[in-house]
Amino acid sequence: MGKLLLALVLSTILPVSAVAGPKEDAFKIIEQFKAAFDSADVPGVVKLFAPDAVFLGTVSPKLATKTAEIETYFQGIKVDTPARSSSASSRRW
Repeated sequence: MGKLLLALVLSTILPVSAVAGPKEDAFKIIEQFKAAFDSADVPGVVKLFAPDAVFLGTVSPKLATKTAEIETYFQGIKVDTPARSSSASSRRW
């Protein structure tokens, strides 16, 4: 009986860990993308795409249908991206 009472007390006192839903999962990916993009981490950006992703970049007329094509597109961030310090989490989406 004492163990049951202790378990009940602990379950009400200990904080319950938050369960991430689709919104939180999507925001996590956006944060990871922003961090990789801002640091010109091309492999970090590319790994966030699904293997069968279809991507149309904002400055490319070509539809990328392979991981290597997506990687080629993002190679430009190594030289074209100025350093950024703002955080996506500080913005209102």
